Amino acid sequence: MEKTRSKRNGTLEFWRFVFCVFILLFHAGKYVFGQPSTQHGVFFAFFPHGSIGVEFFFLLTGLFLAMSAEKQCKRQPEGYSLGDETVRYVWKKYCSIFPYHLIAFITLFVITLSMDTYDWFHALLLFINSIPGLFLVQMSGVPSVNLNHVEWYLSVMMIAIAIVYPLCRRYYDAFTRIVAPVGGLMILGYLGVTCNRLTGITNWEGHFYRGFLRGLAEILIGAFCYAFVKNYLAPLREKIGGFRRLLLTLLEWVSYTVVIFFAIMTFPPQYEFAALFFIFVAVSLSFSDLTYSGALLNNPVSMFLGRFSLVVYLTQVAAIKIATQLLVDLDDSGKVWAIVILTLIFSIVTLIAGDICMKLSGSRKKQPPELPMPPAASTGIPADTPQEAGSENQ
Repeated sequence: MEKTRSKRNGTLEFWRFVFCVFILLFHAGKYVFGQPSTQHGVFFAFFPHGSIGVEFFFLLTGLFLAMSAEKQCKRQPEGYSLGDETVRYVWKKYCSIFPYHLIAFITLFVITLSMDTYDWFHALLLFINSIPGLFLVQMSGVPSVNLNHVEWYLSVMMIAIAIVYPLCRRYYDAFTRIVAPVGGLMILGYLGVTCNRLTGITNWEGHFYRGFLRGLAEILIGAFCYAFVKNYLAPLREKIGGFRRLLLTLLEWVSYTVVIFFAIMTFPPQYEFAALFFIFVAVSLSFSDLTYSGALLNNPVSMFLGRFSLVVYLTQVAAIKIATQLLVDLDDSGKVWAIVILTLIFSIVTLIAGDICMKLSGSRKKQPPELPMPPAASTGIPADTPQEAGSENQ
């Protein structure tokens, strides 16, 4: 009998935070040291591919979307409206992000006005042009000023899930097992042929930003990831012994290690596709409960770090702006440390203020909503809100 659990997956929460830190360091390195060249050999550098963490988060978004769709398929009430259900799903995601996003937006807006000496008229224009970003629709292509540029990820996520969820919900089995992997693969193939890389955000690819195509493809792959785990990996849980479980744990951590190695080396950008494959393998094993990682990482510290990564992601631009424009007397290493420390301070303030807003609005829940786990699996879900993002080079 399938178990329903509300316990979150500590392994994925832990890696959520790790990849968010990689993105932060990628941005810090980019704005302080400059972007390392990937055209002159492979060598260690300061997180030249740290933006690969975005792929991890897009994949998780698709995985949890498919999980939610399956749950609703099993409890479909008589006379339900797929449109209403999709609106509720998207609105729930939006509300889980917006209070923290709003506080980070206001903080960055005030810092920008104070540091760049806008007069009242140009300040008003800046706010008007930032409205699409305020409501997280800037990646639709509507003209706007992307003030908190790392939030492109959130915009892509919100737009993509509004498209993908009703299709996944309506044609769940065929979608997750056929349409999602083939569709995701074809979009990745298009990016490979035309761009020879995954990364890139505001490059216009005919009808969409590259960042949107990238996110859509990886959300589709994430939906397939859930079906893959549920149908092929989770049923093995009661059949494998300790030695095989140890080997799978080794494979899981080797896959994460390969991605880490990629993040800190100047590999050519075409290897981003290979890194995405290793992320798929690692996430599948972490979610399947076939490894020993859960016994190590299913703890309150991992759960908090996963949740904290959202505000780290949202506040990093404000920290970078202060460190690179005000703290000019610091050396490069000092600026990087200043970015990390300022991000930590802004993150704590944003988390506390956001929690207060959630409590006042009545939308904060002590535990995430219960969702069905793969058969025989004991892992739970991390909060499925994005907690990471990038820059124009992601």
